[in-house]
Amino acid sequence: VQLCYSTDAKHVEYGGSSDEGLVAFILAALKNVKAYQEWADTRQRTLRGTRLSLKNGRFVGARAPYGYDRWLVSNAGGAFVRPVPDGESVRLAGHHFRLRANASEQAAVRQILDGILARKAYAQIARELESTGAPRPGREPWSANAVRDIARNPLHMGDYVHGRTRYAAPPTPAPELDPEAPNTGPVLLSQFVADAPVGIDEWARVQAIMNERAESERQRKRSSPQYLLTSILRCGSCGDPLFGHRQAPRGGQR
Repeated sequence: VQLCYSTDAKHVEYGGSSDEGLVAFILAALKNVKAYQEWADTRQRTLRGTRLSLKNGRFVGARAPYGYDRWLVSNAGGAFVRPVPDGESVRLAGHHFRLRANASEQAAVRQILDGILARKAYAQIARELESTGAPRPGREPWSANAVRDIARNPLHMGDYVHGRTRYAAPPTPAPELDPEAPNTGPVLLSQFVADAPVGIDEWARVQAIMNERAESERQRKRSSPQYLLTSILRCGSCGDPLFGHRQAPRGGQR
């Protein structure tokens, strides 16, 4: 390999003993570029394989979204074999994972959506879920944030967004899955699960109410004075962030 530096004014060859350190540095840099390209190619092949599996209805995550279980399914005939707990790794030839509704968790989802349609506060719904012993989405007690996250997940009407874990704010629409696309962001798979428990019309009504609440909250924050601990302090009961505001009592003083 001959390494050269060239301009209109001069042509310099690097190869003498005094240039050995520079040559070694440049060769190492070239090797790093090659290694990065190999890594990028491997990553793209893995991403493509994952998305092809998703396109065929196969679930590739280690944890099932709330309201569903991971099931081991036979490639031949598509028979559901058994549910697999979250985090458990199973490698069985001729089998793959699919999502299947969890009855007890779906009952909690129904309670959440009915509560939102009845214009109940998220914190009130969380308290009701906790009092009735509904399965928690994690180790912590039910909170307003958990209620919002679950109510925003479009999987309850059959659509799965791969690569997105939080839904509390109105989510940016994800593009339809394309196995050949180079992007690594969230992707949408329409009608990923069969027999979704929530219809499209009902889902749209729930999202409209939640969007209305989110906009009202943004307006309130913009019109309120700034407080140093806004959104940093959280309620010890429901887990929601705290926001300061001023209120005029009957006497007229603030």
